[in-house]
Amino acid sequence: MNLAHFHLIVNHIPLYGFIFSFLLLFSGLISNNRSIINLSLIVFIIVGLLTLPAFFSGEGAEEILLKVEPDAKSFIHYHEESAQISLWLSVALGFSSLIVFLINLKKDFKFLYYLILLLSILVIASLANTNNLGGKIRHSEIRETEILYNHEDD
Repeated sequence: MNLAHFHLIVNHIPLYGFIFSFLLLFSGLISNNRSIINLSLIVFIIVGLLTLPAFFSGEGAEEILLKVEPDAKSFIHYHEESAQISLWLSVALGFSSLIVFLINLKKDFKFLYYLILLLSILVIASLANTNNLGGKIRHSEIRETEILYNHEDD
């Protein structure tokens, strides 16, 4: 397995992990279950850490891909720019979740859970954009700038 293969395996973990964490936190808030809320915060922390291998394997994947498809450079650039933003947001969410979890051990501040919930929506949107841009690197059929079929055949 090379870094490109590894990157393809791990790059969806942050997006789906944060969606799962969001749903877990949301259900914990609806049911007013502090154990589920704490579990969601722990999952946010873990997923925040799992963003690191997805991001750092991207450089190696880029080197391999450019040997196969040199024309992908501009698509990789946009994906990489978005990935940097997503990385920082993901790490911020994981770190914020850690702080809220530690605070939660002493006292229950419900408004902090809602802040985590809002931040997670921002992170999920950023990661969805990053994943979409990554998909466009090798999938010309999802690029808006590509003509999907020849109109002369109509």
